[in-house]
Amino acid sequence: MEMRERADAARNRAKVLAAAAELFETGDPRTVTMEDIARTAGVGRGTLYRRYPDVASIAAALLDEHERLLQDELLRGALGAITLGIVVHK
Repeated sequence: MEMRERADAARNRAKVLAAAAELFETGDPRTVTMEDIARTAGVGRGTLYRRYPDVASIAAALLDEHERLLQDELLRGALGAITLGIVVHK
């Protein structure tokens, strides 16, 4: 049986990933701290650490989310055959 994520946990996860993406894009990702991410996401440090032990785990979750979104787009065919060929051959 698949466990569904609570609505508040899903919202917090989305806020954390969006905050991390913003911080990684606008500055040096190597200097981003857990405190930076919590503050930007508007969540408490305890909320952040409950799911992610460190910045690297947030970066990995962000990559996983991007991969999932890409796969969803490919499966729906939204990117088209030409783009699919480019993605596959890279």
